[in-house]
Amino acid sequence: IAEQIVEKILQKKKKNKKDASNAQNFDATLVSLYSNLAKFYLTRGQKSTDNNKVPESYMASIKYYGRAIDILTSSSSIAHIYYDPEKATIYENAAKACINMEKQRASSHGALAIEYAQKALLYEKEAVWLSAINFELGSAYQSNSAYDDACEALQKVTEEPFLARAERKIESVGCN
Repeated sequence: IAEQIVEKILQKKKKNKKDASNAQNFDATLVSLYSNLAKFYLTRGQKSTDNNKVPESYMASIKYYGRAIDILTSSSSIAHIYYDPEKATIYENAAKACINMEKQRASSHGALAIEYAQKALLYEKEAVWLSAINFELGSAYQSNSAYDDACEALQKVTEEPFLARAERKIESVGCN
């Protein structure tokens, strides 16, 4: 149903291209819808007990986070003004979806996970969420066999509940 709503909004946006304020509202609405759809598929993949459906859920999540990010980074959109505080979350969750795809060995999304996590770090200010993002970045580097980079990112994790997990991962990676 949500995908049908997105399609209807896209159709309305095409019809109202001349009205700049409506186009900007459509962009903000699309970012919200895409990020919510992506979060739904990410959560569904994380909770699924059917291993055949997991990669499908993560691929859908990556697709919708990608669409939200495309709008946020479009030079013709001002949606980034409305979603500036949430950019870090969108990038972080996109990185999680990519990392989870890597874990499933369904496809190679490690480089994209690193890119998204690095962008999330640019927008996040709170220590606990910086720790979360650095944990995800370390995981992405580890999945790409970039162990020195993984160690560097994991050692920047300073807040619970991520610190204990980072310490275990640091040990398993073999950081100095």
